[in-house]
Amino acid sequence: MNDDKILLAHFSDRITSCKNDCVITHTRFLDIRQQSLFLSYPKDKQVVSLLFGGYDSAERKIGIFIPKLYGVETEDAYAEYDEGRPLKAIRITKDKFSSLSHRDYLGAIMNCGIKRETVGDIIVDEKGASVIVLEEVCEYLIQSLDRIGRGSCVCEKQPLCNFEAVEPNTVEFFSTVASLRLDNVVATAFEISRKAAVSAIEQKKVYVDGVLTEKNDFRVPVGAKIVYQGKGKAILSEQTGLSRKDREKIVIKRYI
Repeated sequence: MNDDKILLAHFSDRITSCKNDCVITHTRFLDIRQQSLFLSYPKDKQVVSLLFGGYDSAERKIGIFIPKLYGVETEDAYAEYDEGRPLKAIRITKDKFSSLSHRDYLGAIMNCGIKRETVGDIIVDEKGASVIVLEEVCEYLIQSLDRIGRGSCVCEKQPLCNFEAVEPNTVEFFSTVASLRLDNVVATAFEISRKAAVSAIEQKKVYVDGVLTEKNDFRVPVGAKIVYQGKGKAILSEQTGLSRKDREKIVIKRYI
């Protein structure tokens, strides 16, 4: 059984437990490909399924299964429910002398014996980093992590509701496309040829709003987030009309 089949079997098991025991169940953290499988998994009338990463723009998320009768049906509603369990936020404050990257923080956490699937987003700033983790590893990480590289650090809990991501840097530009087909938009957004865009889509590297999208002629909706694995992320911000040559005028916001 390959990894995808194991994950799909896990979804089925979590849904069954949710229904039979009338309790909220969840997965561990999922990457974008696994989130796409989650979003594509058949829905159950008795269960609300949603992705939750602890804050609005989270990249890594867990899958949540909630009994329909609970009345919790959105990510925002779940964030307010039971303080967003099973996720917790940890604040890591570094010393004044170390210059640390995302990789440094992740490496230090992994060196504590913690599995990647129990750790969500790591948001780095000048003074340290904020980390989303599963509740099961929160206390252990706080007690175990006191050094990153050659420098010291201090770990403490922070309220999940106070977790804020650093606003990502983006560049916005105007262009025109023959249509809002996925291959056209990917080629424009990532400044590659249409042939290269078609190849990326066929190689299952392109996601639209978190869902793997394999059709070149899929019409991209305005506001959609496009992820091209290995190249980055972009948003089709606006469609502002037609050019004199009847091409669609668009605005792309690309993360840099």
